[in-house]
Amino acid sequence: IRFAGAKSGWITGMVREFRLDGVVEFLGRIPLAESLHFQAYCDALLLTSSKVIDGQDYSIAGKTFEYLSMKKPIIGFVAEGAQKRLLEQTGLALLCDPDDSESSSAQLEDLLAGGWQAAPNRTLLKSLHRRNLASQLADLIKRVSGDKR
Repeated sequence: IRFAGAKSGWITGMVREFRLDGVVEFLGRIPLAESLHFQAYCDALLLTSSKVIDGQDYSIAGKTFEYLSMKKPIIGFVAEGAQKRLLEQTGLALLCDPDDSESSSAQLEDLLAGGWQAAPNRTLLKSLHRRNLASQLADLIKRVSGDKR
């Protein structure tokens, strides 16, 4: 398991606690081009979200759209909210409950055994391309500003 990006202090302790030192590698922060190359090389990509007590996470991580462009399986340990709803629609995500380690472990075992397959929603994925999203945003800005062009 290879992680790219900033390493939080708590994860080192978890790796030691579960005796995963020989399995987990931390790459640190890497430039975008290297990150995209790394993602293309991966078998699956990991996404997480913030847990909001008595509420829902409202944000979608920017890297989500990079991951979706890779069209690779996404392992989503995500709380209820916008990120989870988007991942559900893509057909690329194995969604794991971050608060249920037993069922999440079973899902990961199933994935590793080849028992879970992605079913990409190609229409949705195409609509999420940055050019389409930029065009939609431009149209919205024109509409609310009264621009008739």
